[in-house]
Amino acid sequence: MDHLNVRLKERFISEETIPAPIDAETGTIPTVCMDAENQRKLSWFSVGVEIDGYKLISLMSLTSSSELWFAENMYGMRCVVKIARRQPDIGLFYQIRLLGCKSLAEPIDYGIQDGNWFEVYPYYRNGSVKGPVPEEHIRLKVLPGIINALESLHGAGIVHNDIKPENIFWSDDGKSVILGDFGYAGKIDARPEGFTPTYAAPEILLNGISGRAADWLSVGLTLAALAEGEPLLKKKSVGQILRSWERGICFTEGSLQFQRLINGLIQSDPKKRLGLNAAKGWCRGSVFGGEERRLIRKREAAPSITVRFDDPPWTAMDIAGLLKGIESHWEYAVFLFSQERLDGFLSQFDKKWKAVCQGYRKLPSMEDALFRLTLDLSAGEVFVWRGKTYHQLLDMEKTWEEGGSCEKDVLTFLKCGLACIYLKKKNADREQVEFAERLQVASRITPIEACGQFFQVLRGDGGFQWEGAEFFSLADLVDWLACRVETLDEDIECLFQSKSFAAWLACQGLDDLLDDIKKKCGV
Repeated sequence: MDHLNVRLKERFISEETIPAPIDAETGTIPTVCMDAENQRKLSWFSVGVEIDGYKLISLMSLTSSSELWFAENMYGMRCVVKIARRQPDIGLFYQIRLLGCKSLAEPIDYGIQDGNWFEVYPYYRNGSVKGPVPEEHIRLKVLPGIINALESLHGAGIVHNDIKPENIFWSDDGKSVILGDFGYAGKIDARPEGFTPTYAAPEILLNGISGRAADWLSVGLTLAALAEGEPLLKKKSVGQILRSWERGICFTEGSLQFQRLINGLIQSDPKKRLGLNAAKGWCRGSVFGGEERRLIRKREAAPSITVRFDDPPWTAMDIAGLLKGIESHWEYAVFLFSQERLDGFLSQFDKKWKAVCQGYRKLPSMEDALFRLTLDLSAGEVFVWRGKTYHQLLDMEKTWEEGGSCEKDVLTFLKCGLACIYLKKKNADREQVEFAERLQVASRITPIEACGQFFQVLRGDGGFQWEGAEFFSLADLVDWLACRVETLDEDIECLFQSKSFAAWLACQGLDDLLDDIKKKCGV
């Protein structure tokens, strides 16, 4: 405790404690409002308000810096919307979405509306984990889920910073738990934006940086609270909690091995604190000790791997950064991938990526392989092809319309069968995949026509969109042109030059009509 005593004397010269505002519902210290007098009693929103398509049904909790609502989307899907005035690191939030860990509450949506940051999470009908929880349930259900969640987060260089029972939810089948609420998540070795004093590590309370060990101490306090049915540290000011740490905290409930685990996790000195290996060892009933903590420290000390791109300069430090680097440095990224230069970088986030890269390098085309890798890295949300990022196949139509090398890039994408691969990965209808396969063959003979038909079919409704309007027949188009007499010649000329318009007419069986009009008009 000597190191803690010294730091306490540096921070507290007198017996006065520094006031720490604790939210009435969750105990989380807000990041903007550090004054207890500013705790809110009224919500910012009311029942029935829509936040980006999510209708607020009932208020679940209210704090000084955020509020939590039970909500529904336009399809009646139940969800939870968290609204806050503070915007977190969007890149970090996006990275968490890419992890794809079943023990993490994957954000459904997020964004900004009317100056407020919102996060949308799944609604778990069994709610958060509340104590007392039997030790065997902690061993079989609770701790394994926390281990999975933290392995995924910590492997990506992210710490949660706010682990507590209120942020751990039972899955709908009640067989496992899910860690949620990433409002205070941050990078390892950075000062957290917020925390809950009752479950925070001493180094965090002393305004220090956060690491994996800080999260594991929060896990220890959380498990102790679940076992006893109440927090090991009662809700007090930061100063009072720090003095509790100075005097020493001891957990005395449950089996001897469970006590040993908890007391090892809540060591005030991060260097002596147990962590991942000890938690795994207790779950499987094996012996654990200080040697596991040394292994964790050694792994934490390993420098992170980055990927550097030049012209323009860009350094990728996480998966989202790598996707951006691939977009702006496509040819160089293909080279790095072919030379196994991305394997080590990706393996530091998840060891599976090395095997994925090795498998894709067996393909005849490295461009094909890199496209598939970007689709996997983003969990299907985006893909990169020849220097451009797309959220869906239909986004490529605009690139195709540009002509020149851009048009060639899209045609190559279709000819190589990558459109079919994308549709299969997205679990598209069998008919849609088969049609894409037929167009792939046709594109070798009539590439322009095949590509046009492909985009037309992707729209699915038989319509044609142009200048913000949508047409389903020639009569619709004529009516629209009749209202644009002043720009009629310009509109018609642009339509005649549009490959999408030609494809739409072809699908209507009117491609010969367009050819006749072009010949008569000398286009």
